[in-house]
Amino acid sequence: MSGPDAGVAADIHIGCFDSPLGVCGIAWRGRLLVGCQLPEASLAATRARMAERFPGAIDVGHFDPSAPTASCAPAATTRFTAAAASPRPAGQGTGQDAGQVAGPEAIDEWVRIAAVRIQAALAGQADDLADLPLDLSAVAPFERRVYLAARAIPFGRTLHYGDLARQIGEPGAARAVGRALGRNPFAPIVPCHRILAAGAGAGGFSAPGGVATKLRMLVAEGARFGDAPGLFDDQLRTGSPVEGAWAERVASTPARSISLSASAR
Repeated sequence: MSGPDAGVAADIHIGCFDSPLGVCGIAWRGRLLVGCQLPEASLAATRARMAERFPGAIDVGHFDPSAPTASCAPAATTRFTAAAASPRPAGQGTGQDAGQVAGPEAIDEWVRIAAVRIQAALAGQADDLADLPLDLSAVAPFERRVYLAARAIPFGRTLHYGDLARQIGEPGAARAVGRALGRNPFAPIVPCHRILAAGAGAGGFSAPGGVATKLRMLVAEGARFGDAPGLFDDQLRTGSPVEGAWAERVASTPARSISLSASAR
């Protein structure tokens, strides 16, 4: 795993919160996110995964990002600016020792806002999360280019791996793009689920649940190729993006047999 979670997580906070897909994880340092985690099989599994990714981090536990606070009401529409994303100066941490367990009071308000927006996006609310501030300082140059290009894909749209390779000036590097996305430490903020294999195949997905999770996320967004009709329009008429009949079909289908081709729809 590349990125900020590759070493000891000094001054990093981690926490978990509920989402339509399960319990997600989030990690931050100062005013930057250093990682995000799609749900594992359980709360305990997600917390264990976050502790593994960020050894020594300050764990705030399982928190409710929408808990009432003075500024939490407009969280779903609050946008971040470059100034708001500036890291704290060195030495201005929380005053807590790395590895200490902290309570929800240790969660910065901007982190709560980010978590609320992730919840809403996973439920199908149009938000590309592109302004959430990420710490890319430990990400390799090629992967940084891939992640920045992926963040530019609008909510509900998709590209092929080869398309993304061409966008970053590396035609023929589709496989390398796929490997970089497989190491993505910021899912779903860096939306690797929106990049598909050639021929409308789903491609791989390294997050828990594999391709089935990827398709659930695409269903929630009403995903489409370019200006074509939505890939799941027929299925979404039968229920909500996350709870409809198509999502149930995805959940019961072996990952190796799922495709976004017409025959699979």
